[in-house]
Amino acid sequence: MIDEHVDRKKISINILVSCLLFFLITGCGSAKEDVSTLTFDKDGHILEYLVEDFPADSYDVSEWEDEVRKGMDAYNKSGKGTITLSDVEFKDDKLKCMVDYDTDDAYFYLNNEPLFYGTVSQAVKAGYSMTVPVFDTKSGDELPPVRLKDMSESNVIIIGRPIQIKTHKKIRYASGSVHVEHDLKSAVIEGEDTAYIVFD
Repeated sequence: MIDEHVDRKKISINILVSCLLFFLITGCGSAKEDVSTLTFDKDGHILEYLVEDFPADSYDVSEWEDEVRKGMDAYNKSGKGTITLSDVEFKDDKLKCMVDYDTDDAYFYLNNEPLFYGTVSQAVKAGYSMTVPVFDTKSGDELPPVRLKDMSESNVIIIGRPIQIKTHKKIRYASGSVHVEHDLKSAVIEGEDTAYIVFD
């Protein structure tokens, strides 16, 4: 299980996410992915292409408008970071949108799902043990934990949910629940176990 290094008092915010997305369905455009995907850029931003089934007859958007606006504004005005939404589309009971988080903590704030994105050395400082077996994406050989810790400046993603992942550099190592695609810059997490993805 991922180390919970952020304030658990924010747990209720995940309820606001669905509300926020429904409030914004009047927007236009569409997500660039057919399935929910997290992309990680070189500046630390995390872009989520959200593709979810949402039955239109199950929610009343207007009832949540004030609460959602306050929740979104509270985070963006807190000085902790920013979250932006764009390209929102609602059609045939399916919601598509893009959410841009400037940090992994911002992602947790809205989703209540721990996520780490940074260097290996930063992960160690944050309390991650870095002893989970990871395997070379080309040879399949296991990388000893001591060698992983030595890769202090390599990027690592640590996440505990099944989802498609895209990175800005080639993936070098990944834990057992991760299926790395042919271009080595995209992967699919196929299980509930905490996944580790290491790239340049």
